[in-house]
Amino acid sequence: MSGGGVRATAFHLGLLLRLAAEGRLERVRIVSSVSGGSLAAALVYSAAGLAWPSSGAFIENVLPRARYALVEQSLQGAAVRRMLLRPWSLFGSRGDLLAQALEEVWLIRGSLKELAASPRWFINATCYETGSNWRFSQQHIGDWRFGHNFEQAASIATAVAASAAIPYMAGFVHLPIQPEGWFSIDPATDEPRQPITPIRDAVRLWDGGVYENLGMEPVYKPQRGMVSATASLLIVGDASAHLQDHLGPSGMFTWSYPFIRPPRLFDITSEQTRALRSRLLIDAIVDGRLRGSIVRLGRSAAYIDKQARRDRSSSGAVFLSEAEVSAAARYPTNATRMTPVSFERLLRHGFETADATLTGYLTQEFPRSMLWADLSRQFAEA
Repeated sequence: MSGGGVRATAFHLGLLLRLAAEGRLERVRIVSSVSGGSLAAALVYSAAGLAWPSSGAFIENVLPRARYALVEQSLQGAAVRRMLLRPWSLFGSRGDLLAQALEEVWLIRGSLKELAASPRWFINATCYETGSNWRFSQQHIGDWRFGHNFEQAASIATAVAASAAIPYMAGFVHLPIQPEGWFSIDPATDEPRQPITPIRDAVRLWDGGVYENLGMEPVYKPQRGMVSATASLLIVGDASAHLQDHLGPSGMFTWSYPFIRPPRLFDITSEQTRALRSRLLIDAIVDGRLRGSIVRLGRSAAYIDKQARRDRSSSGAVFLSEAEVSAAARYPTNATRMTPVSFERLLRHGFETADATLTGYLTQEFPRSMLWADLSRQFAEA
């Protein structure tokens, strides 16, 4: 599940809702998340008592609690209030304030070690010191250059804050490093190989999207294929922001809150990295080397149907319009409180895009299409 602030969080919840509607959440073996995707997974785990929920529990319990967190509470506002009480943090590890807000506002509590062992959850961040993909999971933390630690405890809130520490907004998360328990690992098995001495006593962790915004590296290698033998189908939720043509005044400020945009060069670099990763993945799918699909923000169900050469108009299916999809895709990358309309639009967009993509391109695995209207009626009856 990619990054993209709360836009991505709501979109990915829609993707998960589509899987839950067909009773597929029980078959998830690995979750790999970045930034907004990590926020989504944290809400899911927290609402389900630090376990991965069943499909029924997701629909009945998890989704309503996630909606409340996104619509009624502002992570960004809570972090800013804490910064105002500690103004010196403006020049330091502001990401730590996001971790505090996650614990106190969204109630994301507990440690990674307390999570259920399955599915394996990789929370992706970027290590400033090594320039590598720093991963948190139930088993270990670290990156391939720094080493991995199988003993050091880390809170879920700290890991998620590091994954979502947008450089121009949240700042970095400061993670102290304990001196013992560090190993190099076997890349094939994730098992420790030999003990090593850490090169620093602390690291600074930034948003995982700085390194790679799709979160694919822990689960798929272009030359090796799927990393885990327990998973055979890869679904990538891509809620990355599209490169904007309208730059606003001075190319630096916007007309809407928070009135400032990320550096344009950062946007361009991120866009090219995402495009390269996507092409590698699509090439592997087309060549038959990988079973999977990309569920991408900003593409309507009608557009996906056209690309898949099918027509569902005769069935009376009604989807989000192109204008509504465009509005969903333009939602800013932030962590502020969402309006109910914006949340439902992005949730529905994630659901409809997942349904159209999976039934259009993975027909053997997903033969039956589901409509938002049918699901809404089930919610109303419940």
